[in-house]
Amino acid sequence: MKFAAWHRAERRIAAYQRRDEMPIIDRLDPAFVAELDDLDALALRWDPRSYLRLAQTEPPGDDWMIWLLLTGRGWGKSHAAAAWVISRVLAHDSGDYAIVAPTQDDTRELQIEPILALTPPWIRVVERATRGLVEFPDQGVTLRLHTAQDAEYRGPNLRGAWLEEPVKYPNGEKLWRNLRLALRMPGAKPPRAVITTTPPESMSWILDVAAARDTYTTRGTMRENPMLDVRAVAANYAALAHTVAGQRELDGRVIIGVDGALFKATDLDRFRVKSAPALDQIVVAVDPAQSGRKDADQVGIVVVAIGRGHLYVLDSMIARMEPAAWAVRVIDLARAHNAGRICVEPTGSGSFPKATLQAQFAIGGGSRVPIVESPARGSKADRAQPLSAAAAQGLLHIVGSQPTIEHELCAWFPGAKWSPGGLDALVHGAALITNNWVSI
Repeated sequence: MKFAAWHRAERRIAAYQRRDEMPIIDRLDPAFVAELDDLDALALRWDPRSYLRLAQTEPPGDDWMIWLLLTGRGWGKSHAAAAWVISRVLAHDSGDYAIVAPTQDDTRELQIEPILALTPPWIRVVERATRGLVEFPDQGVTLRLHTAQDAEYRGPNLRGAWLEEPVKYPNGEKLWRNLRLALRMPGAKPPRAVITTTPPESMSWILDVAAARDTYTTRGTMRENPMLDVRAVAANYAALAHTVAGQRELDGRVIIGVDGALFKATDLDRFRVKSAPALDQIVVAVDPAQSGRKDADQVGIVVVAIGRGHLYVLDSMIARMEPAAWAVRVIDLARAHNAGRICVEPTGSGSFPKATLQAQFAIGGGSRVPIVESPARGSKADRAQPLSAAAAQGLLHIVGSQPTIEHELCAWFPGAKWSPGGLDALVHGAALITNNWVSI
C-alpha cells in the first residue's frame, strides 16, 4: 500500500468509529441490578460483554470478517479480544480457533490467561499443554496455540483466530496469509479473526488489512480507558509529550513521516516506479556494525543504481546482523543485481568491514566484486542533503515497495539520537555513482 492510499483509508475508518462509553455494567440502573434474581445476577456477572465499553464490543453487522483493534497501549484491546473468544464459546460457535502471539509465553500470559479469567465457572475446560490445546468440550470449541516464530500454518479448517501484537512477528505477513487461508470453517456467521496491535512503525501488511473492505478497524487511545490509574496515564503522556513514540504508543496513531525529516513520504510515493529502466551503474552500499548485539546499530544495505541521471533504489534491508551475516548478504545482492562495485563505510576500527567482505569472498569463492571504502565526511544531515533534494526533485526513485527503508528515510531527522543505517548506506552508494565521492 502507498502512503496516499493509507491516508484515504484512514479517513474512511475514522468516519465509522463508534462513540466510546463506560462499561455496560456501569451504565445499568442500580435499582434494576438490585431486582435481579440470583440466576440473572450470575448471568450478568459472567457475561463477557458486561465489562466492555461500547467500542470494545464486537462490531455491528455481518459484512466483516476481520476485526482489527489498532489502538494505543492500555486501551483494552486484549481484554476485548479475550471477551470475543469467550462469547464464541458461550454461543457454541464450535470449531478450531488459532491463538497466536509473538512467543509461547505470550500466548499463555497475554491470551489464554485472560480468556480463562473470563470463563464462567460452570464451563468445562480441558488443557492439553503438550499439544498446545485448550478445549471447551461441551461447546465443541478448541483453541490452538501457535507461536509467531513459525510462519507456517498447515492445519485444520479454522472457525476463528486471534492474533496478538503482530507488529512483533518476525514474518507476520506470511503467517497471516497462511492463517487467512485456513479460516474457512462454515457456521452461522463467516469465520472471523481478531487482530490486536499497536500501529506499525512503517507501511506494512497490517495497514493493508486495516484498509480492506472486509475489515472493521477500531481506533482508540490510552486516555479512553477509565479503568486505568489517571495519575499513571497523565505521567505517560507527560513523559512522551510531543514525540512520535507518544502519538503511536499512547494515542494509537499511524505515524509514517516525521516533522523535520529530510525525506517526505509523498515524494517517495509520487516518484515510485515498478521497475528500473536501463541502468548505467549499480552499487551495493553497506553501513556496517561490528556486532549483532541488541545494543548495536542496525546494518544498512542498499542496492542503488543510476540511469539517465536518476537514482533508483533497487533493493534494501536494515537489521542487526553479525559481520559474517551482513557480508554474505552484501555479496549475494551484488551478484544478484550484477553490481559493479561494493561501497562500504569504514568503522571506528578502520578497514575491518572491507576485510570482512574480502574474507567472505575467499570463503565463498566465485567472482569477486571490487570493494570501495567510502569514509563519512561531515554530519549525517549534511551528507544526506543532496539526496534529500534529489528526492524532492523527482530524481530518486524507490523501485517497488520497500517499507523498512522508506520508513527510515521519513523518520530520521537532524538531531535524532539513533543511527539510520539504511539512509547512511544509500548516501554513500549514491555519492559514489554520482561521482560525488572523494577518494583517500
